[in-house]
Amino acid sequence: MMEVLFGNNQYKTSRRPSISLIVCSRNRQEQLQFFLDHLTTDDLLQARGELVLVDNGSSDSSVRVMKDFAECQHFPVLVVEQGHEGLSRARNTGVSCARAKLLAFTDDDCVIAAGYLQGGVALFADERWAFAGGSILPGNSYVPAYGTCRYENFQEISPGSVVPTGVISGANMILRRKVFDTIGLFDISLGAGTKYRCEDVDYCTRASLAGFTGVLVPDLVVYHHHDRRGKGLRGWRWSNDLARGAYYAKYLRRVPHKCLVLWLRSFASGPNPLRLTRELYGALGYCLQRTRVGYKKVDDGG
Repeated sequence: MMEVLFGNNQYKTSRRPSISLIVCSRNRQEQLQFFLDHLTTDDLLQARGELVLVDNGSSDSSVRVMKDFAECQHFPVLVVEQGHEGLSRARNTGVSCARAKLLAFTDDDCVIAAGYLQGGVALFADERWAFAGGSILPGNSYVPAYGTCRYENFQEISPGSVVPTGVISGANMILRRKVFDTIGLFDISLGAGTKYRCEDVDYCTRASLAGFTGVLVPDLVVYHHHDRRGKGLRGWRWSNDLARGAYYAKYLRRVPHKCLVLWLRSFASGPNPLRLTRELYGALGYCLQRTRVGYKKVDDGG
């Protein structure tokens, strides 16, 4: 179920933008407000960008926060509701509503660096690149390093690759619309709101296996302001391990050699029995999900 809730005057009257920034949120109005308060509006204006805000069935005041923000902006803002829970569903809704040929994704607990969207537009002036990721840095000294990454060098992701987990995150990801036109939307059996939070790397691997070239760019920076510590951080690690196992299970049947090598390399720093157990559990659970009676295959590239 999708419903367009609000589009400001700029969204209704402006020509097609160069880049669409898609942000999805569910019952996290404080994080969402922080994201919007720190959004560099000059970057959106200079990049000829638009903002697509997708509410994923919130029961708090998230929609009101989105509408209040949209009403006073001088760049296009669209507020859309996707009532069925699931980040992949919400992102698919954002893709369907966005108007640009470049689609950028981040999370509601992140802040994009100044010039991020202008940098994305400049990067994709090079027709070689179909998808890109960048650095995710801690938002402050209290944010654990887990879940962040800093790239020092420009790195190409060749067509036909199985992308390692943690390399590209939905918190910092830009894709050409032609990728979606070619391979379809995000796999709704994956992502936050499901057992396996790996829809982002899954999508990039689908794109790569379809012949598209990706790139990692150090200067595409977002800052992650998550507050997971202690038990919350351990739960996040557990969830990511399950998702990693599901991801490897999905591609073991399509590109077994590449996937198995990648999985083994992920333990190059030494054996981690607990992590391996969780990944195997995630892989088994995903396989059972795929084969259970009545499971409806989604547009997941496989």
